[in-house]
Amino acid sequence: MRLKMHSFIVILTLLCTVGLMAQDIAGDYKMNGLYVVYHDIIRSETNLVVTDTYGMGITIPISTMPEGYVFYHTYNGPHSEAALTATGINLNVSFGADGIGSITEGSFYPDVNAVDCISQVQVLPITDDMEYSSNLDADLTIPAIDMIGYPSPSIYAGNNSGSLSLSTGFVLDYFPATPTNVTLPSAYFIDFEPDGNIDVYVPAGTNVPGTTCGYVKKDAGMVSMSDINQSMGVYPDMYVEWHALDGPISESGLGDIVGEDEDGLTGDYDRIFGLPYVTVTYMSAACGFNYPIAGDVSAVFEDLGLGACVEEVSVGNDMYLMDAQFATWGNFLTMNGVVFSGTLEALMLQGFSYEDALNYIITNQPGLLADDSDHDFNGVDGRLVMNFAPTCLPEYESRLVMLEFRDINAGCAHDGDVDGDGALTVTDIVASVGYILGNNDLDQDQFCNADMNGDQNVTVLDIVQMVSYILTPRISDQASALNITNDNNSVSFESNGMVGGIEMVLSHSENFSLDLTSNALVSDYRTDGNSTHLMIIAPNSNELFTAQGDFVIESILAASGSDYIDVTIQTPTEFSISPAYPNPFNPVTQMTLSLDVGSDVSMVVFNIKGQIVSTLVNEYRDAGNYDITWNASTQPSGMYFVKTMLNSQSYTQKLILLK
Repeated sequence: MRLKMHSFIVILTLLCTVGLMAQDIAGDYKMNGLYVVYHDIIRSETNLVVTDTYGMGITIPISTMPEGYVFYHTYNGPHSEAALTATGINLNVSFGADGIGSITEGSFYPDVNAVDCISQVQVLPITDDMEYSSNLDADLTIPAIDMIGYPSPSIYAGNNSGSLSLSTGFVLDYFPATPTNVTLPSAYFIDFEPDGNIDVYVPAGTNVPGTTCGYVKKDAGMVSMSDINQSMGVYPDMYVEWHALDGPISESGLGDIVGEDEDGLTGDYDRIFGLPYVTVTYMSAACGFNYPIAGDVSAVFEDLGLGACVEEVSVGNDMYLMDAQFATWGNFLTMNGVVFSGTLEALMLQGFSYEDALNYIITNQPGLLADDSDHDFNGVDGRLVMNFAPTCLPEYESRLVMLEFRDINAGCAHDGDVDGDGALTVTDIVASVGYILGNNDLDQDQFCNADMNGDQNVTVLDIVQMVSYILTPRISDQASALNITNDNNSVSFESNGMVGGIEMVLSHSENFSLDLTSNALVSDYRTDGNSTHLMIIAPNSNELFTAQGDFVIESILAASGSDYIDVTIQTPTEFSISPAYPNPFNPVTQMTLSLDVGSDVSMVVFNIKGQIVSTLVNEYRDAGNYDITWNASTQPSGMYFVKTMLNSQSYTQKLILLK
C-alpha cells in the first residue's frame, strides 16, 4: 500500500477537506458527489518501445516522452451518490469543533497501485485522524484554473468561498488555508491543443500557474455538480474543492520510506504511473487486418477512401506499426523491411557507402524489396505483430478534487418513513426493498430515513426493523437461527422463532425462472443475466420459492428483530462448523470444520455490503477436523459474516470484530 499516492488522493482528499471544516461545521458527513481531475507530468525522459511477438528480439521505439511533458489527463467524474454506492465507495467523516477530524469506520475508498507497471484498482476500508482548520468567512475566490494551468471544470470557479487547511493525517495530502505558490524541481510544458506547439512553458524552480489551497462552501440552496444527483433531488450540504501538486507542501509523491528512493532515480520524488497500453486503431478483419494499428490512423484511412476499415480508436498491446518510412513495404513494418534495414546497416559497418550497400542488396537480395504487407508474418515474410509491454513512467501528479457532502443528521430521523407521509407503513418497506434490489432509487432524504440503524447503509436489517415497528413482535419470538432446505428446487426454511427478512443472491443458468412466495408482507426479486437478487420480508409460511432450472445460492442474509441471524443451507453432504471463538474478537478468531466425507470446501468472509474481504479455504479437503483461523488485523471494526460452503450446502454465521 502506497500512502499519499495516486488515487488515494482522489477520495481521501475529500475526507480531509471535510475535516478541515469542522471548526465551522461540527458534525457527521457523508460524501454524495465526487469529481477529480488529474494531470500527469513525466519526471525524466522515457522511451516507449514495442517488441516483436515471435521472440526474435526486434525492438522498435514508438515514442519518446521528454522530461516535463504533460502526458496524461484523467477527468474522473462527476460521480453521483448512486454511482459511488454502486462501486462500494462509502466515506463518512466526523468533525469536532476543536479542529480534530476523523474518517470513521465503514468508509471505503478506491486505491490505485502500480504493480508490474500496471495500475490496479481496489476498494479498501479506511480510517484516519486529521488536524485541520477552516474559516467559512475567509473571502477566497475559487480559481478558474488548476495548478498547472488547465481550465477548471469546477461549477464554482470564480465564486467566493471559505478556506480549509490540512496539516496532519496519515493518508491524505496536506494543503494550506491560503493560496500558496508551488514549484517543481524540473521544467514542464503543456501543448493544450495538442498541435505540437508549446502553449505553456514553466522553467525549473519557477512558480506553476496555479496555487495550492483548500476551499469550502456551505450555502443555502446549493446545487450538485452531477446531473444525476440533480434529477434525483440529491443536493449537497457542503462543497469542498482542493488543489495540490506533488511535493513538500502536499507531502505527496515523495518517498514512503524515509531515507530511501524507491524508484531508483535521483531525488525525493518517486510517484510511478503504470502505463498498461497505448493508443491503437482497431481495424476490420474483412479488410485484411487481424490486429489493430499503433496510434490513431483513422484519418489516414479516411484520406485513402478506406474509412470503412476503421472500427474504433481505443487502446491495446498487440499491434502493427504503420509509418511512411516503411513506404516500400506498404507503409507497414514487415519482415522484409526489418531484414533489409539490418542488412543495410551491417554492410555500412563493413565500410560500404549507402549507395553501394543499397546496390548490393538490389543485386544479391532483391526479394527484400518486395512488398510483403498484405499478410501477417508466416515465418518467412509479412507484417510483424509487435507488443507494447506495460511501462513504468516516473511522474509528478497535479490534482483538482471537487467533493460534495451531506450532513447525515440534518433533517433525518432514521424513522423508516421513506415516502415522507408521516407514518411508517408497508409502502415504505416496499420502497426500501426496491432500492436494495436496484428496482428504484431513493433521494438522500429517503435513503437517510430508510437507514433505520444509522450505519449509512440500507440492508435487510433496516427492513426488519421497519417490520418490527409495524408488527411489534414479542422479543421472545425472535429467531436466532435459520435452516434453508432445497428439495428439488423447492426452497423452504425452518427457524427457532420469527424471521423478519431473508435476502438471497442466486446464480443460475439462462433458462432459469422463479416463482416467489406471495405469503409474506413483501416479496420481490430482480434478475440481471445469470444472477437473481431476492428479498422476502416477514414470511408467513415456510415456503420461499420454487424454481425451474439449475441454481446455486451464492449468498444469504437473514435478520430478526434488531440483528442478523445465523443461516444453514441443508443438502445431502454432511459437515459441521463450530461457532467462532472468541466472538466478538480482536483480531483473531477460530472455527473448527468437521467433514464426514472429502469435499471441495469454500470458506469466505464478507462484510455487510456483501464484499468478500478474506478467503479462508478454497480447496478440496479430506474427511476430518480442521481448525480454521481468521486474522482480521487489516480490517476495520464491525460486523462480518463467514460463509462455509460444500457443493450447494452452506452455513453462514455472524462475526463481530472489536478493536
